[in-house]
Amino acid sequence: MLTIFVRTALIFLFLHGILKIMGKREIGQLEVDELISTLLISELAALPINDPDIPLLYTVVPISLIVGFEILLSYIKNKSRAVEILTEGEPEYLVFRGRLMQSALAKNRISLSEFLSQLRLSGVTSLSDLDYVILEQSGQMSVILKEEKQPLTAESLSGGGGGLSHPLILDGKVIYNNMKALGYTEKWLNGVLMERGVKRQGVFFLSIDDGGNIVLIETDSQVDRRKVPKAVLIAGIALFLITGAVIGNDIFIRNAVRETERKVEAVSAGITAEEARQLYGEFLDLERTIALSVNHEDLTHVEESFADFVGCAEAQDTAALLQAKSRLSDALMHLGRLSGLKFDTLF
Repeated sequence: MLTIFVRTALIFLFLHGILKIMGKREIGQLEVDELISTLLISELAALPINDPDIPLLYTVVPISLIVGFEILLSYIKNKSRAVEILTEGEPEYLVFRGRLMQSALAKNRISLSEFLSQLRLSGVTSLSDLDYVILEQSGQMSVILKEEKQPLTAESLSGGGGGLSHPLILDGKVIYNNMKALGYTEKWLNGVLMERGVKRQGVFFLSIDDGGNIVLIETDSQVDRRKVPKAVLIAGIALFLITGAVIGNDIFIRNAVRETERKVEAVSAGITAEEARQLYGEFLDLERTIALSVNHEDLTHVEESFADFVGCAEAQDTAALLQAKSRLSDALMHLGRLSGLKFDTLF
């Protein structure tokens, strides 16, 4: 079970890296983490349905692990801008103030024909109509037309439109990429905050549009941002308990199998049928617990070897008994290999 636990974590991280490398345009509607979780959970949920030999815990534990990872990772991303960028990336300008950013297209492996196709689907027929195109973290493109190409509104008729709003501070974290793209410096930002009499730590959101209009929202003092949400606490406790249960379960199985294996190895050619049946009965008592987290097919192999072993003891066939003992030892050794974390079972 510990092997399944660790392999699930490795696959989750592996898929995360692969989808990150593939780029935003491959993701579509879902965020990277949501897509990974959806792929893994749907596949894991089908395993015990398709194969009755697979214990339910083979599905319950990995799915619980994935859900816990998802909740904890979302919390960490909200707390750390660096982790958010690493896992999700950032929105990128493909068109900035009417200028096509060819380097951004090349970086995201978006051909010009594909880009134009997406624009047509958004109802844009000419590149000259564009003011901004932003590739969002989800892989979708946000298209903003130049002011004269946008539908008329009361605000635009009165000359109050300011163009696209660019976030410079999100949830108290400075968006340095936007600052650089817009040509603003940290000194300018500090000056803006000083004019309004607020410290950077007290700013929840700050944006500036193309008309120079600034929107500033201070952090709500009544909201305790140090408090960990209940869902995160539950996920953390659940992962801790699941990890402890998985490790404890593997230790129990490993010790139980080793003890049975030791007793089998100590068997002499003169073992009676009653002693063989007693040894088999002791294993069957342990099997009720082992079967919760071990593939039933592997247990069936041990049962068959044990039945053969008991049959040879009843027939008092010494040569066949020694062969059955060897097969039983091999079956128990294989069952023991499945518990614990080993390189050969992990990969």
